[in-house]
Order: sequence, then structure tokens, then C-alpha cells
Amino acid sequence: MLKKIIILIFLSSLVQAQAQDGRPYDYTQDETPLLPHALQTPGSLTYPAPKISEICSREFRKKIPELTQDLKQKVFDTYGIDISKSSLYQIDHLITPEVGGGNDIKNLWPQSLVSKPWNAHMKDRLENHLHREICQGRMSPNHAQTLLTLDWIDSYCIIFEDMTKECLEYRKKRK
Repeated sequence: MLKKIIILIFLSSLVQAQAQDGRPYDYTQDETPLLPHALQTPGSLTYPAPKISEICSREFRKKIPELTQDLKQKVFDTYGIDISKSSLYQIDHLITPEVGGGNDIKNLWPQSLVSKPWNAHMKDRLENHLHREICQGRMSPNHAQTLLTLDWIDSYCIIFEDMTKECLEYRKKRK
């Protein structure tokens, strides 16, 4: 019985795909998704989870494997974006490896480098901040992972105070 309930919940979630901000999501109409598609990119973690001392070591970033061209192609295909436009995007991790995110397709999406103001550069700033907070003992990896997974733009707006107008506009559009 429990198995049937779980299957029904899963199937009902497929009926209407939604962006992580809850709005109906049609990625064929939007080639610059600000948030990853919740069904395509739910996020994934590295297993076994790295220790904080590993995440915070100088060598950690060097140990993150490069994404293969095949994997990048799959990410673009998943989002319906032609790979010929790849210079406009960064294949990004929803949950960055620096806070324990995995390096597989469930954690990857094509994030715009050119959309204003919300783009890969802004998310990188948030990711670097979260990594520092973990390494300074002020935040757990789980908390950082949650902030990235729920809505990275809203998390940015909560943490930083430099984009007040843009944050208000973003939040207005979400409603």
C-alpha cells in the first residue's frame, strides 16, 4: 500500500512541472532559466559526504572532476537548449561541490552568464559565501545545501543587502 502511495505522489508531481519557485515551468519558452527545473535538477550530494575538513582544504577544489563534454551535452538537451549557445551559459551545480554537492546530471543545469541581474556570477558569490561560512564553523553543510536547493536567488537576497531593488522585483514576480 505504501509503495502505491509513493508511486502516486511521484506521478502526480510529473503532471505539472514547476520551477523551484513554484511557478509552472516551460523550459522550451525560456532559454535563460533563473532557477533550475525542479524535476530535471533536484540536486544531489557527494556520497560519502566529504568531511568539513576536506571541503575546507586548499586541495578540495582541485579534486572536483571536470565535467565531460557528453555530460554537458546531456544537460543542454535536458533543458532544450542548443549546445551552440553554450558560451551564454555555465553548466552549474545546484548544490556546489564546495558544500557537498554531487557531480552528476541531477545536480547540473545550464545557468545563464548574461541574464541581469541574476546569473552564474551572482550565484558564485553566494556559493563562495556559504563555503566560507561552513569553513568558519558558522553554518552546517546541510543548511548551505538547503539554501541553494530551495531558491538560490531568495537566499542571496536574505544574505546580501546589495540588491534590495532587484530582490523586491524578483519576489514580486514570484507571486
